[in-house]
Amino acid sequence: MLRDITYGNGRFVAVGYREIVTSLDGITWSVAESEINNKLNSVTYGNGVFIAVGSGGAEGVLRSRDGLIWEKYGSYPHWSVCFGNGLFVAVGPYESSYSSDGISWTRVTVPEKSGGGYLNTVAFGNGLFIAAGGRDDLGSVLWTSEDGANWKAILRVKDHIADMNYENGQFVLAATGSYIYSEDGYTWVRKMLPPGLNLSSIAYGNNTMIAAAFHTSRSRILIFK
Repeated sequence: MLRDITYGNGRFVAVGYREIVTSLDGITWSVAESEINNKLNSVTYGNGVFIAVGSGGAEGVLRSRDGLIWEKYGSYPHWSVCFGNGLFVAVGPYESSYSSDGISWTRVTVPEKSGGGYLNTVAFGNGLFIAAGGRDDLGSVLWTSEDGANWKAILRVKDHIADMNYENGQFVLAATGSYIYSEDGYTWVRKMLPPGLNLSSIAYGNNTMIAAAFHTSRSRILIFK
């Protein structure tokens, strides 16, 4: 199952359980040439390279210039990775790691915060890295950092945040029962969804925000304009 997708250097790259697939046009896809033996959770592009992160171990971080041939590096488990301010930033359970080249990483601990430090998604925009974390029914905590090393908790929300994106001048967070947005990463607005409707992923394109959702165990696609 594929879990994340990015675009860079004229190529789409999607990652998932022991697989990486690539495409030049989004229609015809091929499997990457390197053998993948890890569960990959997230992929991004920056500084001329693709970086994918996953469940940790000897293949915890994968790095590629063309999306086809991948170098493998040991790492802690990470759920999400993004690029900004010349840095790759990856987040995971109570920690984040940052790197300028995707090879050498510096790991920092994030406070527990009643489960809010269990980081599962991260995005960059407006000069800030924004991460979200949470476990069980305790809601989620939003964190902000300018450098990927020093994190400050800025907001706790009741909902579990599954995904976030920064596009068209806004952070937009996909959550259970709501979506949350901010233009500057400091002031946030929470909009409730109809009962039982939960967002799992969000993306922006063609002046339209699209969200993947589920409602009473059925999948939905929502369009925000």
